[in-house]
Amino acid sequence: MKINVPKTLLLYFLLAISFLNAQDRVSMSIHQDLKLLALGDNLGNMAGTLNILARAKLQTSQNYIGFCNFMIEYEQANLTKMFSRISGVFGYTINNFGWKNTPSSEYKRFEVTPAISFGKIKRRRKNTFSWAASIEIGYKIYDRIRISAINQYTKRTDLKRKDLRYSFFIGLEYDIAKITSF
Repeated sequence: MKINVPKTLLLYFLLAISFLNAQDRVSMSIHQDLKLLALGDNLGNMAGTLNILARAKLQTSQNYIGFCNFMIEYEQANLTKMFSRISGVFGYTINNFGWKNTPSSEYKRFEVTPAISFGKIKRRRKNTFSWAASIEIGYKIYDRIRISAINQYTKRTDLKRKDLRYSFFIGLEYDIAKITSF
């Protein structure tokens, strides 16, 4: 079965916008793969290799323990053969851990978001379907800014050995807008 990624991503985006009345925040984030930046890898990519992950995120209104996220994600890596991946992402952010005996509201600054994504990898003039699973841990440093780490496993269908590959991204997320109900 052949999947049309632009149409699929448009469907994800339109679905998310259709729930706009239930949305709370719109944010953007940018992350860098820490291992490739600091150490490189054993596949010919030197330390300092850029592997950028950018996300546009629509977040639903807060419920008892958290909220849903709809994201569009784009990753580009300056590997020995250029790599890019675009995908639609669904996640659920948990930000109410029930730590009521904590002396301050410091625990409310933490967020944990498990997510799954489906999309396409473009490499060596080929497009292949791919999926990824991730867990993002975020900490609010200001009202609209969070620092976060993303632990991600990606099904690398562009490789001869179609392995799951691990990446550890670190970056910042910025709330562009807070949406109020109509």
